[in-house]
Amino acid sequence: MLPPVSASFAAAHPESRLYREILVELAAAHELPTVSVDEAFAAEDESTLFFEDDYHLRARGHAIVTEEVARALLADDLLR
Repeated sequence: MLPPVSASFAAAHPESRLYREILVELAAAHELPTVSVDEAFAAEDESTLFFEDDYHLRARGHAIVTEEVARALLADDLLR
């Protein structure tokens, strides 16, 4: 799962984008699936997803992560 970050955290920490790119490359090199919640998070108000530190997830953020990981596991038939 690619770690989600708020827009303000990403702006203050541009290295977070590089970190995510490295994770994608590493997963691809080892033929591992990745799950991004970026699209699901974009449809929400960030204040409902992240605490004030712009990094740690609130309950709604965790719920979306859970939904997206479950969706990916089921879609890729990874639950056996």
